[in-house]
Amino acid sequence: MNEKIAVIGLGYVGLPVAVALARKFDGVIGFDVSERRVDSLNSGTDWTGEISDEDLAASTLAITADPAKLAEASF
Repeated sequence: MNEKIAVIGLGYVGLPVAVALARKFDGVIGFDVSERRVDSLNSGTDWTGEISDEDLAASTLAITADPAKLAEASF
C-alpha cells in the first residue's frame, strides 16, 4: 500500500521536510493555513529562504490552503 503524505505547516521546518519527502514519494501534499504563504510558494518564491526557487520549481509537492485536500492523505 502506498501512503499519501501530508505535511501541515510550510514554514522553516515544514517546507524543507515536505520538499524532501516529495523527492522520494509521489503525491505529497503541503498544507498551510496562510493563503498568502501558499500563493507565494505556488508562484515559486519561498520568503524564508529555506528552499531555493529552483528547488521549489522542480518539486512535485502539491501546495494548498484547502483543508479538504488533507482528506486525500493517509499519513
